[in-house]
Amino acid sequence: MDQFKELVEGQVVRSLSGRDKGKFQIVIKLLDNNFVQVVDGKRRKLERPKLKKTKHLQKTNSVFDMTYVTNDSHVRKLLKEFMNDKEAH
Repeated sequence: MDQFKELVEGQVVRSLSGRDKGKFQIVIKLLDNNFVQVVDGKRRKLERPKLKKTKHLQKTNSVFDMTYVTNDSHVRKLLKEFMNDKEAH
């Protein structure tokens, strides 16, 4: 279970449980070892991120620089490119 301690801000994760199960999201804030805040730009926007337990997330190797992400359309664009890239392989 050490993989959850390696989460970083800007990392793309897939939800393993809840209403958003199977959806890709981006970690925007690490709260502690058990909780992070995630957004997807559609249902969960930057103004109201979702609190998620790290054990309910599957991490990926993709990490985005969140310093330049200022709006939800940019988040959606990043996730769309990520999903299209993963589906192509």
